[in-house]
Amino acid sequence: MIQKTMTPEEARRLLADSRAKIDSCDRKVVDLLNDRTRMVEDIGRAKAALRMEVIEPRREESVYRNVLLHNHGPIPNDALKRIFEQIIEEMRALQGLQPQRVAWSPSSEQGPLIAFVYEGNLWVVNVLTGEAQQLTGDGLVGAVSWR
Repeated sequence: MIQKTMTPEEARRLLADSRAKIDSCDRKVVDLLNDRTRMVEDIGRAKAALRMEVIEPRREESVYRNVLLHNHGPIPNDALKRIFEQIIEEMRALQGLQPQRVAWSPSSEQGPLIAFVYEGNLWVVNVLTGEAQQLTGDGLVGAVSWR
């Protein structure tokens, strides 16, 4: 099959039309990501109420299987998985940040402490002195439970 060479005018028109279609598609992707984010916020609230971990590797693998099963190209599966890994990472951060919960701990020698999760990390603050100490640094804490 011989492909006809495009004239410069045809190429400019194709470029402008394709970019307009991409802009429209990008707006739809943003709307869908925001819809997904609202659902993740609901999931985060439910997990917090159930004292569940933010990270659920089996569920994440299920998400990957689902999207790859429904991928009919032209995007390669490995590229699609990387995109969804980034989406899940961003959604995971949202679940770790919302809602912020505060828990009272047993008194220490220095005085009463409060513990809270901020940006997925556990912090403790001395109520009397205001001194704060970050206890974790991996960004994976979703809830605090003193049992």
